[in-house]
Amino acid sequence: MRRSIRHLTHVAALGVISLAAQQSQAQCTFGASGEPTLQNSLTTLLGGAAPNAVSSCVDEGSDAAWTTVGATGGASILIELAGNAASNGFGIYDLADPTRRLSVFEGNDAISSYATIRLAPLAAGGWRVSVREINNTEDPIGWTHMTLATSSFGFYLSTLANGTFYSGTQLNADGADHMYAYGGSGAEFLSGPLQGEVFGLQDYILAWEDLLGAGDRDYQDFVAIVQDVTPVPLPTAVWLFASGLIGLAGVARRVQE
Repeated sequence: MRRSIRHLTHVAALGVISLAAQQSQAQCTFGASGEPTLQNSLTTLLGGAAPNAVSSCVDEGSDAAWTTVGATGGASILIELAGNAASNGFGIYDLADPTRRLSVFEGNDAISSYATIRLAPLAAGGWRVSVREINNTEDPIGWTHMTLATSSFGFYLSTLANGTFYSGTQLNADGADHMYAYGGSGAEFLSGPLQGEVFGLQDYILAWEDLLGAGDRDYQDFVAIVQDVTPVPLPTAVWLFASGLIGLAGVARRVQE
């Protein structure tokens, strides 16, 4: 009996990991803003190894929820071409209550700003996500925190003129997708604030549009990279199923002991 439960738990865990690792790619659409395209910007950063802005973005719906790979991740601003750059803010929101938010970058932050994101379980249950901006002396020194029910969270972009946009498209008042995500390939950054560093396989570029209705659809009003942070595309029910199997294995061990 113990062997069977262990095998079932192992298979379920592998299935969850396998599904989580398979990020589907979609066709992302762009407008003609008259500005340099997102593809041009990505190519400037990564050369010929840059992701294809149209065909390499993570499928909509698979980029709504995120978690850190291990205990710690990071974020850095790569591009900010918005007229609202001085007032836009970027941060993390609670999937269970999007009004609960934790700021990562504010309007006074510029390209090359960097922050550490830390995720840790709480003894009483739930999780705590913490953020500390490293290189901006104008922001508070030290960590800021928010508690979460699970280890997953979303990203948001706040604007003064147009409200707040979320990685979960269903939360956006205009119903538009305001964030495109692109996974790393292991290529080296050739320019920009991360020049010489690697765009790792567990890193993602998040490209935002900050105008209502997706505006001119150039998706480079705010572009950040999150490192050692990955999408969690699975439905909650699948995670609960896997957790239940792991719990069942624990019960079986206690019974047999």
